[in-house]
Amino acid sequence: VLNSASYLLSGWFIYLAEIPQSEMSAAERHRTRNPLTGILEGFRFLQENRQVLRPALAKGTFTICSGALVYMLIIVAEEILLMGSIGLGLLYAARGVGTGVGPIFARRLFRSESGWVQVMGYCMVFSGICYFFVGQTSSLIWMLIFVMLAHMASGANWVMSTVLLQRRAPDVFRGRSFSTEWLLFTLSQSLSVTIASLILEFGWLTLQEAIGVYAVLLCGIGAFWLLKVAPEDTI
Repeated sequence: VLNSASYLLSGWFIYLAEIPQSEMSAAERHRTRNPLTGILEGFRFLQENRQVLRPALAKGTFTICSGALVYMLIIVAEEILLMGSIGLGLLYAARGVGTGVGPIFARRLFRSESGWVQVMGYCMVFSGICYFFVGQTSSLIWMLIFVMLAHMASGANWVMSTVLLQRRAPDVFRGRSFSTEWLLFTLSQSLSVTIASLILEFGWLTLQEAIGVYAVLLCGIGAFWLLKVAPEDTI
């Protein structure tokens, strides 16, 4: 019921917003009547416009590891905190608070959008460091703090990449850019959670070891982003 109410509130805000839009011509609608036409053109557009591709990859790149880390919080609540659904609720509440306030702090700290692609890399590294400490402690208080900090970075990455994608993609390709971004995000998250669950199911790593490995990997991905992806973003 609460979730439903939040959707109604969101819908009301969107209804009140003034969103300028231009309609597609009849000829263009006819040309793109086959959905595959639009999908393929969207992929080609992203390949040819790297300034749009970079923010479109940010969420999927982040969730390669964060998807598994968030999933493992469920098991942390059961096996480490021994608190079941109450522990999970507290961990997810900390995650929610971090996701909510992170973008606000990031906007205050990093006002120039030209540096946001680089900031996304720092967010990955910072989140990885925080989750590494989550895997090293059994204290509820410290876990809540580190989960909140990790998702402050995650929320900042999410909002910055969304805003850049909105600003950089032209109207005709904006929807396709976002759908491609979400496709990559969903695939990354699914693979991340599946691999982590197999690792734990077959006992290849303990829960705390798995959290540590994914956290270090997230730091490595963030470092790669800073060294290879961010320097090419000159906008």
